[in-house]
Amino acid sequence: MNHLADHHGRLLGLDASWQVRSVELSLDGNHVDFRLESAVDQVTYPRCAKSCPTADHATERNWRHLDTIPFETRIHA
Repeated sequence: MNHLADHHGRLLGLDASWQVRSVELSLDGNHVDFRLESAVDQVTYPRCAKSCPTADHATERNWRHLDTIPFETRIHA
């Protein structure tokens, strides 16, 4: 991960299983969009302790996060 993406990940409180793929700032729209992706290839499910690949074909989800200074902050993953 590059230094700026690491910085943004820390601001968002991400753990090591997520990384910031891109950050898009819209001055006209007054918002900043963070696009995240999984940083791990395998996850272990707590109920059965089975390890499975993280490949997920679900549609992208979006969340509103706390504002970044005057900008509405949106998360896409």
